[in-house]
Amino acid sequence: MFPGVRLIDTHCHLEDWAAPMFISYGITTVRDTGNELNWILAKKEEMERPEALGPSILCCGPVLDGMPYFHPVISWGIKKDEDMLLAIEYLKSRKVDAIKLYVGLDLKKVEIAVEECARRGLHLLGHFQGNVELIDAIRAGVAEVEHFAGVPSFYSEEIIQEIIKKGAWAVPTQMVFEGLNFYINNKNEMQKDMDYIPTGIFKDYLREFYDVTTKNDPGFLISNAFFKNNREYIKGMIRLGGKIASGTDAPCQFAFPGRSLFYELQVFSECGMSNSDILKCATANAAELLGIDARTGTIGKGKKADMLIVEGDPLKELSELRSIKCVYKKGYKHLSDEVLEKANPAAMPTNHLPNISELATEFSDWKEKYLSF
Repeated sequence: MFPGVRLIDTHCHLEDWAAPMFISYGITTVRDTGNELNWILAKKEEMERPEALGPSILCCGPVLDGMPYFHPVISWGIKKDEDMLLAIEYLKSRKVDAIKLYVGLDLKKVEIAVEECARRGLHLLGHFQGNVELIDAIRAGVAEVEHFAGVPSFYSEEIIQEIIKKGAWAVPTQMVFEGLNFYINNKNEMQKDMDYIPTGIFKDYLREFYDVTTKNDPGFLISNAFFKNNREYIKGMIRLGGKIASGTDAPCQFAFPGRSLFYELQVFSECGMSNSDILKCATANAAELLGIDARTGTIGKGKKADMLIVEGDPLKELSELRSIKCVYKKGYKHLSDEVLEKANPAAMPTNHLPNISELATEFSDWKEKYLSF
């Protein structure tokens, strides 16, 4: 029996039904990278209890976006340069763990965010495409990039060299792109998860992301080309010694909460990473990225009693990570099947956020909602 690992998913967007699925797979810590601020802070407090049926949470709160902003609830539209300062100051006062920048920002606002987060001691990450290319965000000083969004449709080693030169991190989140393929190829294995996912969620996945009649659907082929290009960037990071941490973007698309982390690590293996380094991506590296390596990520005196116990040795056979015996969260023992039976995530509401198609005008401006006294 392997002595235990402490799994971390550094990129997710939590829902009530997803939380027990993470802990059932031995993921004892997650970072939420975009959510409604009050909801995620309350969920973070709730999950601090060792017996709570979900992982410990770090969070960014909302993403800081340009105008027009992408989502009417989890995006805060930054109209003026001074709004960036105001948003960061307020989020710092609410004790978020990091600040996330999003696709609609221009480079000047990115540079302002870099300077302000450095001044306030806040970690800064970003999802860039469209207005700002990834390499320019890295050169501006952004410490972490998500998805390899903002790279060209071909491999550029210059980008990898710039990431490494700046000491920045990459969180590829391949499962948000490759999850559909893993679903197609592992339907039987994933049936257990489907049984615990609210029916509406899975139907939405099928309707939006998967043409059940053919794999030659244009959207499917475009997605394949995109993730194959991203794999080249993962290979470049591995080959040149870049800093990678594990994240999945669950529960978006077919990135099923919990299980998708194992598939994410499998991708790292297929890209040439050793099992030892793969485990570090999901444990020590992830903890270092999140700034919590003093209390978790590895086993040591004075650290949190978080641990996944598995039957075999994942250093020899990575798939043994799925042979789960039990999970400890802050010393409290959880059994995977019991977690899901107690929580019954399939019966929970599908989403606490409104559908993205709803008009942003139905919701108050973030300054009006949060800064009016």
